[in-house]
Amino acid sequence: MKRVSALPEVPTFEESGVTGMIVTNWFGVFAPARLPQGTLAKLHKAVLDVMRAPDVRAKFANLSLEITTTTPQEFETHLKSELARWGKVVKAAGIKPD
Repeated sequence: MKRVSALPEVPTFEESGVTGMIVTNWFGVFAPARLPQGTLAKLHKAVLDVMRAPDVRAKFANLSLEITTTTPQEFETHLKSELARWGKVVKAAGIKPD
């Protein structure tokens, strides 16, 4: 992992000797299952267009957030990975819904 651009003097976990600790914040756009591929492609393009807009990038930068984008397939893979990863943490900690 790389250092956060808003806090370049703060070392990463790896640099501090803590290995395997990767925690990121992410946001995603969700759509109904089995959305036609053409519609999904249009939605994806619209989201990319917005995220690439200079004013949007500036607003995110003011919040110390760095924008990265993925394809719908990459996002699905990431989401499944996050659910599996954090599901293990929840089970190991014995966390139950209230």
